[in-house]
Amino acid sequence: MQALVLLLCIGALLGHSSCQNPASPPEEGSPDPDSTGALVEEEDPFFKVPVNKLAAAVSNFGYDLYRVRSSTSPTTNVLLSPLSVAT
Repeated sequence: MQALVLLLCIGALLGHSSCQNPASPPEEGSPDPDSTGALVEEEDPFFKVPVNKLAAAVSNFGYDLYRVRSSTSPTTNVLLSPLSVAT
């Protein structure tokens, strides 16, 4: 029981320490979203790996397919197989 409490405390401290500070000033050279009026998207390194790009595309396709199928008859159940969607 004591080990569990200790692990939870350590996890809470580590989780808190990795948070970003939203009040920090913008970095030198980074465009200010308020000055241009356009939103600035961060590049996510997760989507640079081809396998992750494929996984995101298959996932988006599956969600879109589910939305289309469930909107045609909202009272019926819709079941999609992730393997079938991926193939």
